Amino acid sequence: MANQISLPEAAKVTSYLAWLKEKSGISGGEKDALAAILLEKDYVWTIEDDKNRAEDGLKWRERYADEVGKPLGKTQQDRIKKTIHGKTSCFEVILSLSEELDAMVNEDEESMTPLFFEILLENLGIFEEKNEEKIRENLEKWLENCDSFTIFPLSKVSQCDKKVSQTGSLWMSMNRWLEENSDENGHFVTKKCHSVTKVSQPSSPYKSRL
Repeated sequence: MANQISLPEAAKVTSYLAWLKEKSGISGGEKDALAAILLEKDYVWTIEDDKNRAEDGLKWRERYADEVGKPLGKTQQDRIKKTIHGKTSCFEVILSLSEELDAMVNEDEESMTPLFFEILLENLGIFEEKNEEKIRENLEKWLENCDSFTIFPLSKVSQCDKKVSQTGSLWMSMNRWLEENSDENGHFVTKKCHSVTKVSQPSSPYKSRL
């Protein structure tokens, strides 16, 4: 059975969702439904190492409380800071993965986190999706590791490595995905960004903050 951590009710406040939308770059009105579903959908994991990705997601609430500060109000701020026993949302986990990717490949001062957030949502087939039921269905497939449905799809590497993308930890899969989307000089290239960025290659694709 998948593990999960309980989401405090205060994490669903409108101001927190608006803040996450700004950080992720999907602050446009047409993305409101998508953003709400991403925050409402609990992140669950079946691989023990992925618990660390859930804990990464929780850190957004502490950052929110620290950044927003007093205008948030003491009661809400205290509730949001008490996140160690709270459940993580898909929004928070995917945003954390996007920020990790930005840190690994981006040499520029301007953040690429929104770009990676968009790419990961596209990998799940939900960035341009208007049907709310389809969005929920795709998120459920991802969380259940259903039929090779993954946020880090692999296509150019061996069948063995494809299996890593399907059944390995998110961190392991992310490293493999970065390798596949890098050129021979170790530069990361995406269809959304024609300029190249340097990949900070770990000593091993499996070395991680597990």
